[in-house]
Amino acid sequence: RRVHGARRGALDDVAAELTRMERAGRPKDIYTYNTLLRAYLGANQHETAARVFESMVEAAVAPDAYTYTTMISSALARKDFDAAEALLQSMVRSSVEPNVGVYSTLIAQSLKAGQLHLATALVTRMRAHGVEPNVYTHTAFIEHHR
Repeated sequence: RRVHGARRGALDDVAAELTRMERAGRPKDIYTYNTLLRAYLGANQHETAARVFESMVEAAVAPDAYTYTTMISSALARKDFDAAEALLQSMVRSSVEPNVGVYSTLIAQSLKAGQLHLATALVTRMRAHGVEPNVYTHTAFIEHHR
């Protein structure tokens, strides 16, 4: 089985597969790390996911927009707005430009956390960076006001 096929609750299988990969001399790539992050976050193991994120950076595997969005969404789901902002800043410093999907996900998560002011600030920020809201962005606000 491949690590990319990992499902929620199969963390032991994921760990075993990673061990096999390492023994075979296959380094972890961005897809492996992103799958690990999703698996741990899906199992509500946020601290483990944070350690995986740190090990990814230490291994010189550059996080992509998906990685950052996953980690920021996790922070927002825990209502850790400082961590979410720090990750967004790190994303920009790493030259990973947030796209409409990233912003829309962050806006939707902010609204789910009851942070309307943060969501509207993100819309302002995205427009300032030349990124226009899309239907998903607008739908998040509509859903929030139902």
